[in-house]
Amino acid sequence: MTEQQILTVEQAAALLQVTVKTCRGLAARGVIPAFKLGKAWRFVRQELEAWAVVQAAANVRPHSRVAAGPLKPVLARPSGSSLAARLDAQLRQQKRK
Repeated sequence: MTEQQILTVEQAAALLQVTVKTCRGLAARGVIPAFKLGKAWRFVRQELEAWAVVQAAANVRPHSRVAAGPLKPVLARPSGSSLAARLDAQLRQQKRK
């Protein structure tokens, strides 16, 4: 079994490239893997790195233009119209096709 490297909040923040305050907040909310040793937060380096890999993979999405195929013309929007009205108009136009 490999030895686990325990990091301080300052080291974990540097690893994640965030501020110490952000790192503490993420740990306190349970967003990142951490534990408390007395009053101080501690982090297992391997767990933080694995968490970061999972987060990065979860954020990978195909680009909308690539996934949707060729570009479609954008509807001209009348001034003062609401977003809901514009979306309804687009849906009606797509249903007609």
